[in-house]
Amino acid sequence: MLGFPRGRSAALTAISILLALSGAGQAVQAWTLPIRAALRSRYGDGQESTLQGILKKNDKQYFENRLDLDFSSGGWEGGLSVESREHAEFSDDFTRLRKGYIQYTGDKFMLRGGTLYTLVGRGLTLDLHEDRVIDFDNTVRGFMGQVDLGSLRVMALGGWSSYMDYRSPKIIDDHSLVAAALEYRFSPTVSAGLSALRDHMTGRTDHLSEEHVTIDTDIPVLVGGPHLEVISGAWEVYLESSWKHSGYNRLSPYLEGVTQAPIRQYRNLTRSVDGAGVYGTLSWAGDKAGLTFEYKNYQYNVETYCTSVQTTGFHTTGASIFQYPPTVYKEHLYHLLNRYPITSNPDNEIGMQLEFNLTASEKLDFQAVASLTSDADLLFPPAADHGEWRRKRTGFPLLPSVAERFDPRWDTFIDIRWHPDDNLRLQGGYGYRRITEYMLITRSGDRKLVHTLPVQFEWLPSPKLSLHLDLETQHMHDKGFPYERVRDNWFNNYAAFGVGWNQRVILTVGSEFTGKKTLPGESSKWPFSELSVRLTNGGSFNLFYGSQREGLICSNGLCKYMPGFKGLRAEMSLFF
Repeated sequence: MLGFPRGRSAALTAISILLALSGAGQAVQAWTLPIRAALRSRYGDGQESTLQGILKKNDKQYFENRLDLDFSSGGWEGGLSVESREHAEFSDDFTRLRKGYIQYTGDKFMLRGGTLYTLVGRGLTLDLHEDRVIDFDNTVRGFMGQVDLGSLRVMALGGWSSYMDYRSPKIIDDHSLVAAALEYRFSPTVSAGLSALRDHMTGRTDHLSEEHVTIDTDIPVLVGGPHLEVISGAWEVYLESSWKHSGYNRLSPYLEGVTQAPIRQYRNLTRSVDGAGVYGTLSWAGDKAGLTFEYKNYQYNVETYCTSVQTTGFHTTGASIFQYPPTVYKEHLYHLLNRYPITSNPDNEIGMQLEFNLTASEKLDFQAVASLTSDADLLFPPAADHGEWRRKRTGFPLLPSVAERFDPRWDTFIDIRWHPDDNLRLQGGYGYRRITEYMLITRSGDRKLVHTLPVQFEWLPSPKLSLHLDLETQHMHDKGFPYERVRDNWFNNYAAFGVGWNQRVILTVGSEFTGKKTLPGESSKWPFSELSVRLTNGGSFNLFYGSQREGLICSNGLCKYMPGFKGLRAEMSLFF
């Protein structure tokens, strides 16, 4: 039975809608202040299902709202963000002022206080941002200043953070941060920079336990490094590196026999851990073709064995939470290609990717992408005669390994887009992924071979009517080794048909279904219907009814597990 949302979330939604309607009316002339507002509301009522060793189904209802207000006048800017989750989809319910800032920008300087966003280079040292798709947020509260002295630009900031790992939303870490960066432009085509940060983790609160354990910590992390960019004609070269030093926890050493998650997390912080990372890209862009080669080598922690972040939160000896290095693999808009994604691990991975784009004609585009990623190093468990973990490769290995024990991940994709006229568009391709997962202790593993064929079709028979068809098929081959035992073969399929009106309203019906063996009571098909309405000023309204398959949802290289869902979902975005 559908429940009607009440409380502060409902009040926040009602107020925002009234403001939007008032601002749209020409009779109301008072709404002329330089204020921008955005509201996002999410509602769900149905049944949630999980399959992680056991099938579980629970009733689920959530109602979440977020209202963002921004003001600008002359050199002044400011903003507030209020969020209410009265029945949150994940973690605990709350209503709070989530963000706020005030900023002044002059001719050669900028000063900001409150919530801080910034990116230095490509993120190997510092990247503060928010991704609402998966609730990732590593922004800090504090003060930031930037001075532009012609060829030289200098930035400094300091702040505090209560960081919640999006993969473990009931564990909150307290941090203090100071950072600085400078960039010098030698010419219009050559620039170089240097950045550094000091992160100090001061505490952890664990809401997973019944006691809501809070632990004081004293864990320093130092990160810094240079970056260089050179542009010459159609060529562009970018290089960046950083070094990291994670100190040991000087207040709460690991306690034998204690199983609380926040204490268990510190088991390897009895000594310091050093790491480093390198990222580079070489690209060429012609009139009708382009070629890009990317390389990553992230070894921010290949020295200690750590417990899973899925159960204990962020591992404090890995990459700093304020780092966000490039993932170097392609994300797709196709539904089934995101079903088995290649995830990124900045603590221990080497990878490279080659991407080629070609505009063969005004009607035909072509893209080909190939990448290989593997663990940079691996640790062998302690032998019987000594109690330390042993590294396989020494030094700083430069190339990914195709050996199975290094978990190599291959990914290739060919995409073709053909639009013979303004009323017809065809798009499709072929994707191949090979994902290996190896267990050192048992010396065995699992290998998934994924072949995917997606096709999308769009036709406009009239200026107001549009038809959309999405067909995808995917073959999964799951094999165990070393005995090359075939565990399972199955097909995943996805089909959706949509009818659009006036480029604003789209009604879609479809289903995902699988031939994989299922448990009793587990679904093998997920039909749905969805209504999407594009509102004025960029707003939107989406109404979904049906079922969604459980799995990972990924955005910019970060992935979050999403349980299965069956029922009603609604989402609205308003801008005014």
